[in-house]
Amino acid sequence: MRSRHGVVCSLHDSLFSATGPVSRSCGTGFSFLSFASNPQHQFEVPAQARALPATRHCKQKLIVFSQLLAGYSCNIMPDLTEDLIPLVLRELYFGHPVGSWNEHEPDRTTLRHLSLVNSTWNGPAQALLLKSVLVNSKFTDAFLGPENNDDDSSRRSLLQHVRIATFPPLTGLPSDASGRIILTLLERCTSLYELGFRASGPDGFSDAVVDSLRRLSESRPLALRSLKIYECGLQSPAVRQLVSSFPTIEFLSINCEVGPRLANGISCNVRLYELRLTRNIPDDLLRWLLQSSQDTLQVLELRDVPGRKMLNILKPYCNTVRSLRLMTFNLTSSEIVNHCQNLEELVMMGIPNVFPLPAVLPASLHHLSIILPNVTERTRLRPYTKVVVSHGALRSVRCRGPVRKVEDFPDFEEACKVHNVALVVEEDGVWLNEPCVKADVFPRRRSVSNFNLMN
Repeated sequence: MRSRHGVVCSLHDSLFSATGPVSRSCGTGFSFLSFASNPQHQFEVPAQARALPATRHCKQKLIVFSQLLAGYSCNIMPDLTEDLIPLVLRELYFGHPVGSWNEHEPDRTTLRHLSLVNSTWNGPAQALLLKSVLVNSKFTDAFLGPENNDDDSSRRSLLQHVRIATFPPLTGLPSDASGRIILTLLERCTSLYELGFRASGPDGFSDAVVDSLRRLSESRPLALRSLKIYECGLQSPAVRQLVSSFPTIEFLSINCEVGPRLANGISCNVRLYELRLTRNIPDDLLRWLLQSSQDTLQVLELRDVPGRKMLNILKPYCNTVRSLRLMTFNLTSSEIVNHCQNLEELVMMGIPNVFPLPAVLPASLHHLSIILPNVTERTRLRPYTKVVVSHGALRSVRCRGPVRKVEDFPDFEEACKVHNVALVVEEDGVWLNEPCVKADVFPRRRSVSNFNLMN
């Protein structure tokens, strides 16, 4: 198949094949049937699609319908206005419900079906299909290999859609091999905004690879703004090497433990907007990462128990923090909250019973997120009910987890109603994993529109 979009058509099975059952998320209520059943289309909604429940499994309904549309494309698709197609694709993009651990993963199966319907659907569906890619062996072989044939320009054009590239778990590549892939990604995906990196072993990149990354960074302005380190060796200098190579980074997430090794002479010029730490990192590394971010840090996430030394390092940066996420809570956590006097959003896991929240919260705080992975008979929401009652600036509360099973949830819900605080309950109690984009207002929401902020 050598049509305008033949490159992707020939690679679909290798790059975007389904690895499991189709997701059962619902989207936001837009129905493919709402325009497919329009009289002007002269098309009866297929029985397979009509038979599926409209609420819980509307994504399945849309998938069945999209597959059937492929067989009717000659009669149906020309009648659809092109401005409807992006609306449909936006509703179908995410493959999992809000609140699940993988809520931001795209539904590649459905997008693949739609990109193959006809040329009208191909362009928009193909663009969304490539917004977020997994850098596995199939992807690297298809897109990052030697360029020596007629498809090179088409492949380059397709790669301009890529905004997020993530090394999957168990990548198994040595550091230098990963470094060369990163270099090729940045050379060919000129709009790459977020890189999710994994490497095994204690070794960092060789001097040759680091020099190549820095030369590329200095040769032209990079679109890269977000770096997520999912895995690297405890003694590996890869974190420092990557951060020092890309001064454009504004969002940094370190999801692994990092050892105390800090090479002399490596500069850090990143001005961080957001810092996420799954584990506490060495004090010298934290100072090094934040040295240029005193006026820019607005989102701070700490999943480990903060200590006094960390508090002293963070104090100069707290005044600009607008969103604070604390997975554990102790007296130091409470002091950090006190120092964030411009705080707009506070995210907490569990109930602060032993170490209470500050008696007076920052006047700017208007949103509270509560994450409860599980509850017991002794779980009570009283500390949060007190916040709803006493903190007049609070406008919204989001709860994740089985919060409705808590005995005093009705009291909490009633307090929200009485004090005009919007309450949203999401059943899955997983930690927030929000898109790495700048926000005018917190909380940030899942939306395909976030890709527009990554341009």
